[in-house]
Amino acid sequence: MGWGVYIRSGSAVVCLEVLYRGIYERYMGLFRELSRYISSIILGLKMSSSSSSSNADQQASGRAGPSTAPNNYGPVIVDSATYTLTPIPESPSEDPISSAVEALEHLTLREVGNSYIIDTPRAIGHLTDTLLDLPTSPPSLYLSISGTSIARNGSISLIQLLVLPTNRNYLIDIHTLRSSAFTTAGPRGRTFQSILEDAAIPKVFFDIRNPSSALHGLFAISLAGIHDLQLMELATRRRPRSKKFLHGIARCITSDLSLGAYEQRRWREARARGERMFLPEFGGGREVLEQRPVGEDVAAFVTLDLGFLPALWGFYEARLGGGWRGRVGRETVRRVMEGQREGEEEGRRGRRDRAFGPW
Repeated sequence: MGWGVYIRSGSAVVCLEVLYRGIYERYMGLFRELSRYISSIILGLKMSSSSSSSNADQQASGRAGPSTAPNNYGPVIVDSATYTLTPIPESPSEDPISSAVEALEHLTLREVGNSYIIDTPRAIGHLTDTLLDLPTSPPSLYLSISGTSIARNGSISLIQLLVLPTNRNYLIDIHTLRSSAFTTAGPRGRTFQSILEDAAIPKVFFDIRNPSSALHGLFAISLAGIHDLQLMELATRRRPRSKKFLHGIARCITSDLSLGAYEQRRWREARARGERMFLPEFGGGREVLEQRPVGEDVAAFVTLDLGFLPALWGFYEARLGGGWRGRVGRETVRRVMEGQREGEEEGRRGRRDRAFGPW
């Protein structure tokens, strides 16, 4: 048990605390004298206070407290001698991102594998709020798209999204939500479409050509702020002749990331299992992407490469030299715009042509 007195006046703070165990009764007179002595100290401090002291502080010299505490003041500390109001720093405004993440967590999101399913307008609205005001270097948003035919006149089943600051994967169910996935506004007034079209919010894809064509053709979305890892990888090659052909994401993962033999074998086996889901000879097909609810195997496969995108971005970004960063940016914009042209079909150029690099 303890007894304490706190005295505060302006910047002067005097704290006297007497701890006792079973001796309070014996020294009751001493405590009363100390109480009167401390009260006299308080009176002296109050009398010497600057005339610029606030009215609220002057009110605190009495025994009874004010009906309301002044702004920027905390709880009243009452002891046997007097009371004071304890100034506290102004609390910073609530972090909108933390609030948005908390609001999203309060929703009942179905978890499949290592991903959360976003398949209601309310969920996409709250998710959109969590994507605002995130760090931009390195980028916070990494995306890929799955569907039976990722093309202007095709279909999109899922958008896979990795949010780097929270290290969370989301599967946005386009097959279920349709256009509402892009047009539903969150509490802060922004839509997922506005995120995709915002040049100030960097978004990382691997080969943006088909996603740009499909998003523009199916939902009139004009992508901006895109980082294309396929082009970044091409630009980091040292010899000019080595830039003739583009690499796929599988080669980038196995060649440029330091995966151990065991980890690489597990990744290859998981990739092979996932690919069999789409092969007719194994009883599968691309239509498995449109089966609802989304299955564990589908969720695992479509996010298999997603987790490697941040590491690939960091690896290539550190190796872009000279004027290559600008050349990559310009070619990325050209790729995006090519997919947005009216009548521009994905695959208009032959598959062989699409395998060639632009430089």
